[in-house]
Amino acid sequence: PALNDLYARGWHVAVVTSCGCDPVSVVRRTRNLTLVFRHLIDDIHCVPLGEPKGPVLATYPEGCFWIEDNYQNAVSGLAHGHKPFVIRKSHNLKHEGESLDGIVWVNSWLDIVRQIPRADS
Repeated sequence: PALNDLYARGWHVAVVTSCGCDPVSVVRRTRNLTLVFRHLIDDIHCVPLGEPKGPVLATYPEGCFWIEDNYQNAVSGLAHGHKPFVIRKSHNLKHEGESLDGIVWVNSWLDIVRQIPRADS
């Protein structure tokens, strides 16, 4: 529902996902994302496990919203001029107290949707 709402409000959605470098894994991840989210995703970038997402983030214009559950990837998004949200998960809570200004912590996609305006606003 959240991606549907963002799409309906004029946003383009790109996915940067860690999934390994095995071609079969990349095809499966891409196919699964396409099957589940159909027309809602404009770009899918598969990054090898453990590799930073920064090089892909650098290809997008500054000011894009960036949604993550990995704090270090959110920091990378911030460094590339994006507006990162971190969805609270058990593996990232230890970083919330030390979080950099500009990183917004949320509990769910619903929290994110409430904070992102229409694309033409």
